[in-house]
Amino acid sequence: MRAAATIAACAAALLSVLPLWAQGSGMPDLSTVTMRVRQGHPEYLQRAATLRAKITAFNAEATQFNADCRALDADNAAAVQACRDRLARLQAERAALMGETKAFNADVASALEHDPYKPSGNGMVGGTGWIVGYNVPKPTPELIAKSREMLAEQERLAGNKYSDGIDFDRYNFVIGIAAETDFAGDLLKRVGIGDELTEGQYSIETQPGYAALAGRSFGELGCHSNGAMVCLAALRNKDVKADNVVLYGPQITEEGLKQWQALVDSGQVKSVTLVVNSGDPVPPLSLAFADYVKGKLPGGEETYGGKALLRTSQLASAVKETAPGLQVHVHDCSFQVTNWAHCHEMATYNAEGAR
Repeated sequence: MRAAATIAACAAALLSVLPLWAQGSGMPDLSTVTMRVRQGHPEYLQRAATLRAKITAFNAEATQFNADCRALDADNAAAVQACRDRLARLQAERAALMGETKAFNADVASALEHDPYKPSGNGMVGGTGWIVGYNVPKPTPELIAKSREMLAEQERLAGNKYSDGIDFDRYNFVIGIAAETDFAGDLLKRVGIGDELTEGQYSIETQPGYAALAGRSFGELGCHSNGAMVCLAALRNKDVKADNVVLYGPQITEEGLKQWQALVDSGQVKSVTLVVNSGDPVPPLSLAFADYVKGKLPGGEETYGGKALLRTSQLASAVKETAPGLQVHVHDCSFQVTNWAHCHEMATYNAEGAR
């Protein structure tokens, strides 16, 4: 009976740490191979895939061990010994996997620490419907003219006048990574569900244009509409570095605000400023929608249910309640029924000189 009890105890102990990434298992989480790491070390993607495959195989084998060896006949010496041998092998494999994972994580951390960012002046990330790229690293007349010519061609192809929303005296690097130039299509395909529920992670994992943003550092990073989610994910993953961040009419969620606050608290960014037009529907609706969805999940509860978020004063209060370290600047803009997007458009913010 003692042998059976010993094996059962060992099986239960192994089961308690499965899957290997379960909280409290003692197993380190496998570091994410962010875009900046991929650009400098593409081989890390294969290393990560190989490690995940090993972990999956180990989990399957360990689960089978638990099923086979939990209830043993104490009189079956051969079966008891076989389980002991399997347990010893699994424990050795687990230790080896822990070592591999720690080594991989150390390599990723080293890459993040030592691979330099490319200084890129001040940058701007466009929002919903923006598919654009503009970069003037050195403001020579020839380069400016060529870049403006390329931007005009992008505008012609997209059918969008991006330049109206760009302060060229302030931002020399501009990018938009929408799924499509049609506002409604991009909202449904990428912004409303993908980024709203992942704080921007969806876009940086699915949009190929993101590679042009990763690896850069900015003095100021301006982010409009859904671009705020892209900026948040880029900074959170340390794909991008910025001293100061300005969010124009941003798509926000409670979790996103907490993450912006964490970036300020950690010193990763010096400041985050939300610039909001009083008639801009995107910040209050995005915050209210995510809050509503959270409240419908099991055990969930709405944080802002009692606030009239469409009132700018209430929206500012909600932001400060969740992220007191963020600055909120409010500008007057009358909501237009015939053009509901007027107060949200980056062209309006730009024309106002909003900061």
